[in-house]
Amino acid sequence: MTKPAEKALDIALEVTGQLLSLATATIAASIAFLGLSGIRFGSWTIWVGIGILLELASAAAGLFVYGIAASKVKKRKTVDVSYEPGVRFAAALQWVLFLLGLGLVAYGFFTGLLLDGHVVRSANSTLSLQPFAGFCFLLV
Repeated sequence: MTKPAEKALDIALEVTGQLLSLATATIAASIAFLGLSGIRFGSWTIWVGIGILLELASAAAGLFVYGIAASKVKKRKTVDVSYEPGVRFAAALQWVLFLLGLGLVAYGFFTGLLLDGHVVRSANSTLSLQPFAGFCFLLV
């Protein structure tokens, strides 16, 4: 086991963990913003929903990176697995899904809230998170 190989694996797994955290934070923030904004659902919410699902898939791909790296280290008895095809494919998939999901969430909110003006606000209404509470609980 060489020090550069150990450092490369540590960095790769750290980046994977940070991206996993960003994906789950994007999911939570998107759902919370949908609930707090008092939106009326329209065709733009489909883009936000697809983006949230892609972020969820990105988080799952990050978990696969950890699993594949751990199994390769155990099988090969070495930490030089950062450039293994399985690890690289899962990491690339995580990045692609994260960026696509983030783009779709941003596009959905931009078109729905800013361009179409779907935010519903009135002086007498309070914003409720009840419709989203069950969905948030399922994701957690």
